[in-house]
Amino acid sequence: MTGATTTNISPSVAVQSFGGIALSPRLCAALERTLGNATWDERQASARLLLEAPELGAAESLDWNVPFALGKVFARMGFWRRAQDFFRTSLSRDPGSAAAWHNLAMAAWQLGALGSAVMALDEALRRAPNSALIRRAAKDLADHRRRARSLRLVSEEANQTAEGEAILQPMTPYHAEGLFYHQRGGTISVPAGLPRFDSASAMRSWIERELTSADRVPLTLIHPLYGPVGAAGLRLAGRQALCYYWVGEAIQGLGLGKRLVSLLPMVARSFGLVTLYASVYPDNVRSRRALVGSRFEPLACVLTTRPVQQDVFFLGLYEAPGSKALRDFAELCADLKLTFTSQGCRAGVGPC
Repeated sequence: MTGATTTNISPSVAVQSFGGIALSPRLCAALERTLGNATWDERQASARLLLEAPELGAAESLDWNVPFALGKVFARMGFWRRAQDFFRTSLSRDPGSAAAWHNLAMAAWQLGALGSAVMALDEALRRAPNSALIRRAAKDLADHRRRARSLRLVSEEANQTAEGEAILQPMTPYHAEGLFYHQRGGTISVPAGLPRFDSASAMRSWIERELTSADRVPLTLIHPLYGPVGAAGLRLAGRQALCYYWVGEAIQGLGLGKRLVSLLPMVARSFGLVTLYASVYPDNVRSRRALVGSRFEPLACVLTTRPVQQDVFFLGLYEAPGSKALRDFAELCADLKLTFTSQGCRAGVGPC
């Protein structure tokens, strides 16, 4: 794997050498695991082996090509902060590499640092002004940044209130690889009402369709180390919206669901919405806690469109909807072609 002439972020790993450096069988196996559908724990183990490998550490101090190649491998694993560090190291050895500047921009973009991504792509264009790949990325990034600003989701502004927090960004086809991995065959995303994707390209096509729908607002949850690890979205109907959200199973339990839910009202207000609704499985304790923690209240109905009935919660964005909440939800369901059943409150979810 040389990485000397390509700007493609995906690596092509030779399992016997790496940037011209001979590898041990153990490292070869670690690199092979980065190409398949390895579990999160397997990826973490492979990353530790690569970071601790003496043959790669020695070569890194001598040749720009090895950190460049390492950056591509860590990008492939979804460890974008580490990939970003390697691309920076590579550029410190060869600042004239358009490929390294492009890949640094991709890493910054995946981490939600849109301003840094723009600057890195500008450097890449200076060095390779005729590259169709880089020119397309620059155009797509500019479009993405405009959407982020319109939704008040530019990470340098209100969305990232403290260093190291997860942020929301408008979803883009560039997020497809990470989102496909973390939705793990649909076991995470299907309960949120999304399709069951069988490939990253299928997810990419779905994202492209969502971006053309005037009543859909797809969003990506960006982790400060791993980039895209979850998703959310709004389905708009008048001044109401039904939201969905999910967080990758491998990184659940870190407060990311709570963080994601807390950011959704900001997006909803940018559309002038007055009420935000969310549905949740009765046994999804974490999701229910995240909703209640963001001041959502239970509604006296269940959503019956999906295979398993889901409880419904609502949030008044400017004032308490009161008795109108159920009537407005009925109108939203009619607009979105969803079905629901009114009922008394479930035990343990609080007052309706």
